[in-house]
Amino acid sequence: MGTAAYMSPEQARGTAVDRRADIWSFGVVLYELLTGRRLFEGENVSDILAAVLRQDVDLKDVPARFQRLIRLCLTRDARQRLGHISGARLVLDEAPAAVVVAPAATRRNVLPWAVAGLALLACGTGAWLWPKAPAAGPGVARFFLPMPEGTRPVVAAAVPNYVPSPDGRNLAFTAADAATGKSGLWIRPLGSTSAHRLDQIDAASAPFWSPDGQFIGFFSENKLKRVAAAGGSVQTICEAGNPSAGSGRAFGDGGAWGNDGDIVFANGSSGLRRVPAIGGVPTPATTLEKDETEHVWPQFLPGGHQVLYLSRNKEQAKHAIYVQEMGGAKRVRVIENATRAVWSPPGYLLYVREDTLFAQRMDGKSYQVVGEPLTVAENITAIASIGRSNFAVSQNGVLAYRGGTRGRDEQLAWFDREGKRLGVLGKPGAISSPALSPDGKSVALHVRGEASGTLGGDTWVMDLATGVMTRMTRDGQDNSRHGLLAWSPDSQRLAVAGLGGGIREVAVASGKVTVLLPGNFSAEDWTPDGRSLLAINREWTGLSLFTPGEGAKPKTVLDTPYIKV
Repeated sequence: MGTAAYMSPEQARGTAVDRRADIWSFGVVLYELLTGRRLFEGENVSDILAAVLRQDVDLKDVPARFQRLIRLCLTRDARQRLGHISGARLVLDEAPAAVVVAPAATRRNVLPWAVAGLALLACGTGAWLWPKAPAAGPGVARFFLPMPEGTRPVVAAAVPNYVPSPDGRNLAFTAADAATGKSGLWIRPLGSTSAHRLDQIDAASAPFWSPDGQFIGFFSENKLKRVAAAGGSVQTICEAGNPSAGSGRAFGDGGAWGNDGDIVFANGSSGLRRVPAIGGVPTPATTLEKDETEHVWPQFLPGGHQVLYLSRNKEQAKHAIYVQEMGGAKRVRVIENATRAVWSPPGYLLYVREDTLFAQRMDGKSYQVVGEPLTVAENITAIASIGRSNFAVSQNGVLAYRGGTRGRDEQLAWFDREGKRLGVLGKPGAISSPALSPDGKSVALHVRGEASGTLGGDTWVMDLATGVMTRMTRDGQDNSRHGLLAWSPDSQRLAVAGLGGGIREVAVASGKVTVLLPGNFSAEDWTPDGRSLLAINREWTGLSLFTPGEGAKPKTVLDTPYIKV
C-alpha cells in the first residue's frame, strides 16, 4: 500500500487511483523538503490517514514561489489536481523568481539555458546553478556551490576553466591547490554536492570535452593533453605552442574536439592548428590575414564542418568573431568583439562586453547576428586585451561562467595575519592590483577601463590616512600583465606597465612620468638600493635586471620560461 503519510486521499479511501495519486505524494514530499517537517502525522496509521483525508494544508511556511505548485498537487479532488508532473516546471516558472533572465515575450525567443555560474566572491569561489527554463517562462533559481576544500581559483581568471560536458551533466574545472598552487583538473556532477580530482594532473587549464563526453582535452606545460573523464593516465597529443608566444601558452587559448576525431586549437601568434585527438603532428587549420595576430578560442558549430573563433588584430578595436569551413579559406565575419564568443542552442551567439554576458540570435545559414542582444548575466570575468572571457556552453545549452574578479565593485579590505577582516578601505570600484608602499602610508592600485577614462585604465595612489585618491597616469596601462605596479624602496616612485608594453617610472609627489624601458617589458620589483629593476619580458622567456640610464639595456639573469603566479 505504501507509507500512510504520503498516500493520496483516494488511496486512503481504497478507491481507484491513477498517476494523480503520485502527484499528491510528490506534493507531500516537496512540502517536507521545503519546511523540514512532515505534513501529515499521527500516533498510528488511522490517525495519519484521517489527517490525509481532512486536515487543512497550511502553506504559510512554504516559500512563495512553491505555494501554488503544492496547492495544485495537494488538492483532494483529483479532478482539480495537477494532471501531469511535467506541469510542475511550468507552474514554477509562472511564479516569482529570485533571479529572472529577461528574454523577449514570445515563446520562441526564450533562452532555454541551465546556468552554472562560478562567482568569485570576496570570501572565495562558488557556483550558481540555474535549472533549465522551459519555453513557457523566464524564471530562474540560483544555488551556491562552493569550490572543493583546500583549493582556490587559478591565476588565469579569464580562461574558461569551468566547462559543462556535452550532455550538461558534469562540470570540468580547474582549481589550484591552496598549499602548492598547482592547478588540478576536477569533475563535478551537477547533481552531486561534491567534486573529485583527476589524478596525475598537476597543471591544467582551458579544459574541453570530447563530443561523447568520455575524454577531456586540456593545456599543460605548453602541451595539448587528454585524459579520460573517469580518470587514468594522461596522454600528450602534441606541443601546444612556443612558450615565447605573446598570448601566454602557460594557460592555453582554447581547443575544440570535433566529431571526426580531430582537435582544433590555438597555439599562439598563428592561425588555428589541427591535430588528431589520438596524437600527431599539428597542421594549419586557418591562416592569418593582414594585421591579424592570432586566431584563438575555436568552437565547432553543429555539423562539425564550421569553426567559430576569435580573430585578434594588432588593433584591439578590430578584434572580430569569424566562422570558417574547415579545409577552406572562405570565412564569414560574424561580429566585432574584443573577447571570444560561443554558439549556444537553439541558435544564439554568446559574448561578453563590458563585463556583461549577452546573447544574440545568429542565423544558421548566413552566420549573421539578428535582433537585439539579450542580457544573460553580469559581472563576467573577461580580459579584453587578450580576448579571454570565462564562460562555456554544452551542446544542450548548459552555460557555465565565472565572475566577480574583474567587476566594478571590488572593495579594498584590511585583514590581520589570522585572516580576520578588520575593516574596509575606500569605496568599491573597478580596481585591481593593490600594492602597499614600503613606508605603509599609501596604496597604489589600478583603476580599470571606463572608471579611469582610458582604454586599459590607469594607476592611482590612495593616502591611507585620508583616503584621498590621486591619479598618477593618464595614457592607459595593460591591466592583464604581471608586474603592473612596483614601489621603489623609498616609497617615492612607482614602476608601471604601459598599455603597449614597456616600463615607466612615476614620481609620486609630482606625478612626472618617465619612460625607463620601451618594448615588451614590465617591472616585477626594485632592487633594495632602488637603482635597478627586475623585469620580465612579455614573451615570458626569462627575467632581466635593468638599471636605468642612457643607452642601458636589460641584462638577462634567468634564461628560462618564467611566469609569476
